[in-house]
Amino acid sequence: MTTEFNPGATLSETLHPIDIGALRAYMHAHVGSFDGTLGTLEAGAAGAATSSVADLLARDSDAIASAMTPAADSEARERLFGGWVEALALPLREAPRNLTLTRRVEGPSTAILVLESPEPLAFSRDVSLGVRRRLHTPPPPTHGGPGDVATFVASLEFGAHALAVPVRPPALGSLRAIVRAVLTARGNVYEVYALPMRRAGALRLVRPAIVAADAAPAAFALIGPDEIGLVDAEQRLMKPPFPLPPLPTYVIVPVRILSNGDERRAFVIPVGMSPGVHVPFPAGTYQLRFSIDRARWRSAAPDATSNYRVSTTLSVAW
Repeated sequence: MTTEFNPGATLSETLHPIDIGALRAYMHAHVGSFDGTLGTLEAGAAGAATSSVADLLARDSDAIASAMTPAADSEARERLFGGWVEALALPLREAPRNLTLTRRVEGPSTAILVLESPEPLAFSRDVSLGVRRRLHTPPPPTHGGPGDVATFVASLEFGAHALAVPVRPPALGSLRAIVRAVLTARGNVYEVYALPMRRAGALRLVRPAIVAADAAPAAFALIGPDEIGLVDAEQRLMKPPFPLPPLPTYVIVPVRILSNGDERRAFVIPVGMSPGVHVPFPAGTYQLRFSIDRARWRSAAPDATSNYRVSTTLSVAW
């Protein structure tokens, strides 16, 4: 028996048990609709705020905890969310066509992230967001010179069949792919991560094309094991190969989520050891890991068998 996946379904709807593949595809496609552009909204840019994020969180901490539960009244959550929108003088998009992220800036720091989406993300039920900040992040490119290329390469982050790519400097405007050489028992193979031409900002690329040595462009032979090459549209190396950058270290950033009534909008609120204390996001490189944990059947100890568990990650920097 099979069930057709409905691309118009939302993450808040119940899927048939055999639709785990469709759920995974939808999660990746929906979160992956983020175009890499991180908006910035300065405090006061759209009107004078009547309160700060710190004061609002201190006042509404318990109300947020109550509103972000499966049994919560969506209208009450909408009123709470709307109160924050009004107090912070936040302009929101009427009908976003894809997932968007905007930084609300207070002074030198990012006070909150504003998430807007064409589809619900049910944070009050089975969707969660984990945030991690990279330690010792190389400084961002500033002028497009040779040092910026080295900084770009040092900021690349390879995972299990995935690659997080920082903002490309002007010097790499013609970059079209990043190629990693991997030594196997049969010799080198190449992981080719193609970069979309019209997508700015930081990116996260998954499922590289795997190219065997005997089918690879001649220039790939210059890339040794544990090296990477920067490739243009003509499949030529733009620079000599670089050593594979070391794996970075990330630390968890505690956050709380406050979404609106239909959960197409949400605030990502950074906090400290106490959930009622606001601690702004410092500048850096972040991973935003969206996860869904949906029960297939009741279990005293839910695990990956009793629950559908799917996640996908965005990389952003400021």
